[in-house]
Amino acid sequence: MNTGIQDGHNLAWKLAAVLHGQAGETLLDSYEPERRAAAEASLALSRRLLRGYQAHQDTNQLYVRAAADYLRGMIFYRYDSRAVLTEDAAAADILDNQAIPGCRLPHRWLTDSGRQLSTLDLAGAQWTLLAGPHGTGWLTASTDGLRVRQITAAMIDSDPAAFTEIAGTEPDGALLIRPDGFVAWRSRSLPTDPNDTIRSAMHTLLGHS
Repeated sequence: MNTGIQDGHNLAWKLAAVLHGQAGETLLDSYEPERRAAAEASLALSRRLLRGYQAHQDTNQLYVRAAADYLRGMIFYRYDSRAVLTEDAAAADILDNQAIPGCRLPHRWLTDSGRQLSTLDLAGAQWTLLAGPHGTGWLTASTDGLRVRQITAAMIDSDPAAFTEIAGTEPDGALLIRPDGFVAWRSRSLPTDPNDTIRSAMHTLLGHS
């Protein structure tokens, strides 16, 4: 059931983008490789649990051993497709709570005007660019269907390291979040022309030739 809901979540925004002329039809080609890998991880987990039950293993011990695999198979899997711009550098472990391209945007508590909110609250049902506390230059980026938000110093208790730890960038870097909450791309620092950089990245991610 979880996998089926995630399938629909993955495909819905892609279909909408193509039907509204915001993306090329090749964006739809990313559905199968992304969801097949997630489904295989989920199936492998189910098989391991089944074998454990059949072998009459202690259920508490079985669940402890399967905990990390469950998180990887159901939540923290990583997409690898043309709808994600990956990096050559070795990626951190997916359980390290870092915003890795291809993985879900991690949760971290922030403070905004005296109220508590999550990093997840900053991303919505459209493309979102999350800029770091020194990334004011990203706020000028403008392209159709993109919302730009900045995680200001006040949101992280004036500690730029809090952003760099979760984003894996410099304080002036940025994360590009897809409508389904997955990190599609990140820039480790502020480029000379942030507007052109983000337009180029989205052009590629949306399957335009």
